[in-house]
Amino acid sequence: MLGIIERPASRLANACLLLIVASIITIVIWAAVFKIDIAVTAVGAVAPKGDLITLNSQYTGRVSEINVKEGDYVEKGDKILTFDKAEEELSKTENEYALKILKVKQLWYNNIYNKLNGKNINLDIDVSKYGGYSKIIEEIILEYQVYDKNYKTLKTSIEKSNYEKQFRLSVLENINKINSEIYTLNNNLKKLNNQLSKMDITSPVSGKISSLVVKNNEKLINASD
Repeated sequence: MLGIIERPASRLANACLLLIVASIITIVIWAAVFKIDIAVTAVGAVAPKGDLITLNSQYTGRVSEINVKEGDYVEKGDKILTFDKAEEELSKTENEYALKILKVKQLWYNNIYNKLNGKNINLDIDVSKYGGYSKIIEEIILEYQVYDKNYKTLKTSIEKSNYEKQFRLSVLENINKINSEIYTLNNNLKKLNNQLSKMDITSPVSGKISSLVVKNNEKLINASD
């Protein structure tokens, strides 16, 4: 006859069971209380996954600055890292300078065109107040002065009329060319500003940086490196 003797569970088994239950409760409480973590990689798009948000960049380039490290807490909108902007900033500066020059030319060619059309425009002014743009203005005014001098030497009204039409057409062509170049530069600046806005990677939420790994020049760079 087989007898079965009932034995109480060992203390070790009870302790393990209690530890597992306590761990599960701790995890549930942590998930309910603590804010979302953030992980950062180099290429892709922001994609929530559970309680973890992977923050990826829409721009590929050399990282020049990392502003956080793993374990840091960040607020929504805080800058996490920055790509090297040197080339884009230089191009933006060059385009902005070229745009300023074109707008000065646009203003003064319009002044001359309006004067040719009978408007009272004073071209005999001190252009030194325009600083670095004074030479450009002087050259444009000189064009008109040469025209005006030659115009006064003409004898017949037909000669004067033809010469005036020719010069007016030349001024109008310059205005149209300048307007086209201004349009192109404005588009260039719009694209550059859009590109520059993608080179500062900011946090989409408030939370703790759980991991930060950036692929740069074929190497993985940790935030602590």
